[in-house]
Amino acid sequence: MKQTMKLPIKTEKTIKQLFPDSEAVFAKAAAVMLLKADRCICDVPVNTYYTRIPHTYQYKCGRCRLVVSPLAITPLSRAHKNLTDTLELVCRLHFIKKELSPVEIAALYKCKYETAKRKSNRAIQWMKLALIHSGKTFPNENIKDTKVIRAFSAQHNSLNAAVDSLFNALPSLKDAMKNNSKNQ
Repeated sequence: MKQTMKLPIKTEKTIKQLFPDSEAVFAKAAAVMLLKADRCICDVPVNTYYTRIPHTYQYKCGRCRLVVSPLAITPLSRAHKNLTDTLELVCRLHFIKKELSPVEIAALYKCKYETAKRKSNRAIQWMKLALIHSGKTFPNENIKDTKVIRAFSAQHNSLNAAVDSLFNALPSLKDAMKNNSKNQ
């Protein structure tokens, strides 16, 4: 494994302390998204009527029974088992300030090549979302991943600021409610 792929030990411990598992990443993401939502589409307060459905990454409104998955409209969708891997990969890319090949990611996370490509895409999408949320605009949609990583790294001088930016860039749960109500 290349030296540039490793995170500093202090940084790695901090990430593992803040987010020891996927549940911790989901809890942080859901908390931010619920706070932004304020009210359900049936106009009841989210903080009072929404309850977590056990053993899932979903919430249910106690009044209208709308079931919402906060992650469905984020770069973290369909990554329920490895949310910590995605966050750690973003931190790794932020630290080394360059893109890793899917082969390097596959070796690092002991996964298949296709899975490594998906992990990389999720991480880059999340960084891009954070940049767009902060007001950074891109001239075209097909910007190179390396430019996104460098722009994200340049914008955040500390790992804590980068992690906060990632979570604050997640959309309101209201968007997930609207998306879910269209699908029913």
